[in-house]
Amino acid sequence: ESMVKDNNLFFMSLFEPNSLFKKFDPDIWTIYVMLGQKKVEMSKVQYLRKEKLWSRFFPYINNWSKEYFVLFEKKDKEMILDYVKKGKTVKLVIANDKGQSSLKW
Repeated sequence: ESMVKDNNLFFMSLFEPNSLFKKFDPDIWTIYVMLGQKKVEMSKVQYLRKEKLWSRFFPYINNWSKEYFVLFEKKDKEMILDYVKKGKTVKLVIANDKGQSSLKW
């Protein structure tokens, strides 16, 4: 409960068809939020156990996907929320040395 209250978090589900990607490795992958030109680094990624609850909200979750919470520190939570309240675009980026993927809202 305090994890949710004290941090800004994103739910992430990853799928890798060849099962090479067993768990998120922070030495290989980086996740951050872009607020305009400001880069806000994640503080932690927490692996989540498979639960039927997730698939009720996210129908694409299956036996081959892995689910995580991506957490940002409390000080960053306030900055991210303030940015969203102003109606500005937030970009979540997942990257490694081979490339990156991003979501904007």
